[in-house]
Amino acid sequence: MNVFEVTIATAKLEGGREVVRSERKEFRFPQSADEITMRQWMDFQLRKNETPEWFSQLERDDQVKREETMKSWDEERWGEFFYTIADLLTCVVDSTAADILKGFPPLADGKTALATLYIQLNTIINGYQPKERNTFEWKGNTYVWPQKVVDNMGHQWWGQELTTAEAIEALQIEHVYSAKDKNGEYILADRKYHVDVALLAVLSHKVLKEGNIEQVPLEYNARRKFVERRIEEFSKAPMSVCLDMAFFLKTSKIRLAVTHISRMRSTPTSTTSRRLERSKTRTRSGRSGAGT
Repeated sequence: MNVFEVTIATAKLEGGREVVRSERKEFRFPQSADEITMRQWMDFQLRKNETPEWFSQLERDDQVKREETMKSWDEERWGEFFYTIADLLTCVVDSTAADILKGFPPLADGKTALATLYIQLNTIINGYQPKERNTFEWKGNTYVWPQKVVDNMGHQWWGQELTTAEAIEALQIEHVYSAKDKNGEYILADRKYHVDVALLAVLSHKVLKEGNIEQVPLEYNARRKFVERRIEEFSKAPMSVCLDMAFFLKTSKIRLAVTHISRMRSTPTSTTSRRLERSKTRTRSGRSGAGT
C-alpha cells in the first residue's frame, strides 16, 4: 500500500476572529491488484458506468483528442472532472480515506495529484491480465484449485480432480447469478462479484496442516453450509485471485465434464442394451403369435 500524508486546513471563528488550524492525516492507497478486493473492483466498475458521458468519451479518445478536449474546458467542467475521479478513487479505500480524497486538492506541487492517482488505479484495475495459477494464500492458509493434467493424446485438461457434486455446484451458481429479466438484462448488476466469489468458495480446497487436501462435503445440506461459510470467508478476497479463477474457468473442462456425466447417465450400458434388445425381441414374438 502507498501511504500518503496530507495537511488539512480548517477555518473557524473564535472570539470573532477567523482562526485557521491545520491537521496532518494519512491514508493508504492500493498499488497492486493484490491490494484491491473483488468487491472494490466491482464497485469501481459500477461507479464508472454511472459517470457522465463526456467522461466516458474522454477515456475512449486517443491522447491527442483527449488533450484537445481538455484544453477547451472551462472552470466548471474541470471541477466536475476532479469531482468524478475523486469519487471513483473512493471505491478502493475506507470511509476515512474517502473523506480525505474528496477534500484532496486537485493540484499538489504543480501536479494533478488526483488525476495521477486515478491513472494508476485505472491501470491496475482495467489493465490487469489474469494469469494461470493453481494455488493462492488467504488469511494464513494455502488453497489449491484442481490440477491441470495431460492425457495420452497430449491435450491439457483442467478439473480432473473435481467431484460431480462440485462441478454441478459450480454450474448452478453461475446459472442462478446469471438470471436475466424480461428485457434480457442481468438482474444483479454486480453479478460478477457474486459469481467469482461463490465459485472461489466451491473450487478452492484448503491445504491442511498434515499436507492433505480438504474435500467439500458430498451431502447436500452439509455442502451448502460449507459453501456459505466459505463465501463469507472469501468476501474480501483480492481481485487478482478472483479474476485468475475466472481465467481458470474459461480454460477448464468443468462444463465438458458435466456434459459427459449427463450423457453417461442417459446412455445405456452394454448390459442394459442387451436386456433392452431381448425385451424388444420377446415383444415382437408375442405380437406375431397373437396375430396368427
